[in-house]
Formats: sequence, C-alpha cells, structure tokens
Amino acid sequence: ALKSAVHFRADYTPIAHEILEVDTPGVHSPDLFSYDYQKVRRPIYPLDVDADFR
Repeated sequence: ALKSAVHFRADYTPIAHEILEVDTPGVHSPDLFSYDYQKVRRPIYPLDVDADFR
C-alpha cells in the first residue's frame, strides 16, 4: 500500500507513463472539498482563495 501522496514521485516520474491520483472510498480523500467541515474558522487555506497565511 502507498501511504504518501508525494514521496514516490521522485522515483516513479522518470519511468512512469503517467501517475493517476484516485479518490477511493475510505477514511481519507485527497479532495479536501469533499469533507464536511463543521468547526473550522474561515477563511482557511486551501479551501478559501482569500485565506491569509499569517
């Protein structure tokens, strides 16, 4: 099982035709907009384009 979304890219990018990111059922999704945030102060990056990093 692959447990990271980025660390494998350095090794596989030179030899892979393409890398597919999929959103499979489970406890984690790479799509941050799919979660039902209930106690998050807004704006917050990366969900809101006007979020401030300070």
